[in-house]
Amino acid sequence: MRFRQIVPTLIEITGGSHPRADPEVVSKYVGDYKRAIIFLIDALGKRQMEYFRRPKIGDIYDIKTVVPSLTPTALLSFVYGMEPAEHGIIGGVIRATGVKGLLRTIEGSVLGARSSIPLDYVGVDMKAFMIKRPPEFEGTFKVAVDVLMKYGLSSFFSEYTTATHGMLSSVRDVPEQGVMKLYYRSYDATAHDFGPYSRQAQLDSRLAAMRMRSIAMSLPERMRKDTLFVILGDHGQDDIVIDGLNMPELRPYIGVAGKVYYVYDQSAMDALEEKLPKEHYEIYEADEFRKFLGESETDERELRYRMGDRVIVAKDGHMMRLSENVPKLKGMHGGLTDEEMDVRVMFLDRDELMELTDEVVL
Repeated sequence: MRFRQIVPTLIEITGGSHPRADPEVVSKYVGDYKRAIIFLIDALGKRQMEYFRRPKIGDIYDIKTVVPSLTPTALLSFVYGMEPAEHGIIGGVIRATGVKGLLRTIEGSVLGARSSIPLDYVGVDMKAFMIKRPPEFEGTFKVAVDVLMKYGLSSFFSEYTTATHGMLSSVRDVPEQGVMKLYYRSYDATAHDFGPYSRQAQLDSRLAAMRMRSIAMSLPERMRKDTLFVILGDHGQDDIVIDGLNMPELRPYIGVAGKVYYVYDQSAMDALEEKLPKEHYEIYEADEFRKFLGESETDERELRYRMGDRVIVAKDGHMMRLSENVPKLKGMHGGLTDEEMDVRVMFLDRDELMELTDEVVL
């Protein structure tokens, strides 16, 4: 099973039909579950789960996330079953035809003093910037929205429920049949500030476990036997060293995707190459980096336009900041290291989820 196949597979398991499901995994569960509840914990990858000694309960699938290993890219691939090369949201900042400047895909704004963006795009619908339309499917998919509003994802679904800090507003929001996704961002923010293997990050992962347990306990009796629970992160994080380059004038020419940088101007590339510590960065031609995004058919011209001419990838736990005010981050993602790319997906029934959270919470 691939990362982008998880939601399509769950849609088929719960009675729907999706062209991108994994048939082998579907055959293992189909007929046993009417609904699935996904708990997606931002940045809790396989390596972080293992470090915090999470017990192996239920069925485990170890897979790779998308490139770049960044939340906007991963969430779009996850909910739509698409490669990054197809949907084209390949980072936190991209270029898009018809829009001047660099677009922040998280906030719907544009970098650069002389840049402008149509008002009907701002913070409304990232889908307007996708290269391809998502595949159609039959079935029910819901998303519980809290900080997902920041990513514009609430506008992707005709049917969604509200949540406060990751908690369902009511257990009645769980569909009678279909898939529901809840998203927890707190671990990611804490891991950025304190490090992905810190005590503070571990406490945030325990808080997410308590919320899962609360939802499992509150399910009506009639839903308990035929509800499948799925736990995963959209990516991991690794410990970092920030290479602070006091070159803020280059920011309008560089699209930032976590630890990947798309350079849209040759003079900016020349200036960077003079200062970059070569042992901590790899530089790819756009077509060379293209293979990491997937091999699906798409608008190649538009994708190259978004990637720029050269791609810089940080390695060895490093990342680049083009500013004199370097943030004090201890964890980061968006690159190609195992800590960022490895994801563990857990399929559990309710009893197994209760057993898991017994170990984690108590």
